[in-house]
Parts: sequence; structure tokens; C-alpha cells
Amino acid sequence: MSENRDIGERLLDFSAGVIKLVHEMQPSATARKIEDQLVRSAMSAGSNYEEGRGAGSRADFCNKLQISLK
Repeated sequence: MSENRDIGERLLDFSAGVIKLVHEMQPSATARKIEDQLVRSAMSAGSNYEEGRGAGSRADFCNKLQISLK
């Protein structure tokens, strides 16, 4: 993995990796809940980052990235 890749691309790859991991989990009611939360969490970081890129000001951008880090 190249360290020079855009963070947006890296977040997308991270989300894809989590989805692949989730497909390998053993099926159960508990696993399903964990899978759902993992996928939502993994995808929200990328979504928040991309939304931050469209921010109108530097302060708004920083605020949206702070949300992404949570």
C-alpha cells in the first residue's frame, strides 16, 4: 500500500475490507448485529471525510473531520 494515496481512496479500501471481513463471519443473530454496526461505522468515516471536502470554510472542514474521527 502506498502512503501517497489519497485518504479518500484509503477510506474506501478500508470500507471494502470491512465488508469482505463481514462476509466471512459465521451466521448468527449476534454476528448480524455486529456486522451491521461494523459496516455502518466503516462507511461513515469515508462519508464524513467526503462531506468535509465539500465544506464551505476551513472551520467547517475541520469540524466535519472531527466527526469522522469519532
